[in-house]
Amino acid sequence: MKLRMTVPPILCTECLGTNVQHCDWVYPNTGEIVGDLGSSWEDLASQGKSWCDDCQEHTVLTMTTTTMTSQNSTKDQELEQRVSQLEDEVETLLRALANADEREMRRSRHPRP
Repeated sequence: MKLRMTVPPILCTECLGTNVQHCDWVYPNTGEIVGDLGSSWEDLASQGKSWCDDCQEHTVLTMTTTTMTSQNSTKDQELEQRVSQLEDEVETLLRALANADEREMRRSRHPRP
């Protein structure tokens, strides 16, 4: 059986793991791998011909982190926007709580008759 190693390794674009598989053309009598299916990584995933054991699903594979970098960059931007929104919401809630505490302190210092 002819084994081949790739450098850089082929990665799952979802989890960045290397525990991945894809379909190849193989001589069944010798086990020799003679070629791939001639499809892009995206095509292999959509056809159910690539697999990540870590994700337990058909995922898009890549030989470099370039694809993942752009995908992760978009995800990072979305996460940063959401974190910023949550920080704004927390700040608003903290101000409301501080105002409520201040009102309560005023009431306790100046009770109504």
